[in-house]
Amino acid sequence: SKAREKLSATISGQRKTEVCDKWLAHIESRTDGYLKKLGFDKTVIPDNYTDVPPDNMEEVEKNLEIIKRLPKSDDIHQFVGDVVIEVYEDVDGLLDDFAYVLSGDWRQYLSGVEFPEGSKKAMEEDHKYLQTMKEMDEEVKQKREKKELNFGQTLEITPVVPVSGLIWARFHMYGCELSTSIEIWGEKPKEKEATPFSETSKKLTMTSSLRSLSLSYASCEALSTDSVQGRVRRNVMSIRLPPPSERGVDYQDPLERIEEGREEGDEGGDEG
Repeated sequence: SKAREKLSATISGQRKTEVCDKWLAHIESRTDGYLKKLGFDKTVIPDNYTDVPPDNMEEVEKNLEIIKRLPKSDDIHQFVGDVVIEVYEDVDGLLDDFAYVLSGDWRQYLSGVEFPEGSKKAMEEDHKYLQTMKEMDEEVKQKREKKELNFGQTLEITPVVPVSGLIWARFHMYGCELSTSIEIWGEKPKEKEATPFSETSKKLTMTSSLRSLSLSYASCEALSTDSVQGRVRRNVMSIRLPPPSERGVDYQDPLERIEEGREEGDEGGDEG
């Protein structure tokens, strides 16, 4: 029956995966669409932007200005609020399904469905995560309505990322990528054009996007990759990388660059 199929999909994690992927894709689509209307072009830097310079640095700087102006945009709060509502149309359904399965009420109607203790604990964690996420989004909504949101304040790294935070994280990701491209190629593009970032990384401080990536990894090391929390965090940590076919012998993974930066920082501290 459909009820049995839905129950099994919820217990196995299949439904959770489908809903999570759907809302993360929706956020990506809506934020990209919003930026496009403002004149933003995400193709101004190549996917492997740390190794290949942009064709037009002025366009890169123009796109970065669009990102920087977002907090002061007249309709940005309305946009974020609308997307949050759209996402919870799916999240609320998943929350209801979790609550129903955890209650055990289905046992009197559907027999023969296994619900292992490990699956139960994982679902309890996911349910708690989504509930906390919703509470955080409600708090953001109230602050927005009272005009108490302050984009200049220091952001707190928390185990739970609200939907509104995921929306801003995508804007921030683009800003980091653009800033990194400008930092690497902006000053002397002709001299740097023949020198891939993998060869110059030791001469540079960690750029904005790599610092952001490092921070995200540091806060997520112990997360289960199968949890709602893990799926959301991997989305926040996303960074565009060149496809394997385009990675030459000198290609270096961003995390390796981060580790090199840390080691150099430690060595510098010892010398001082």
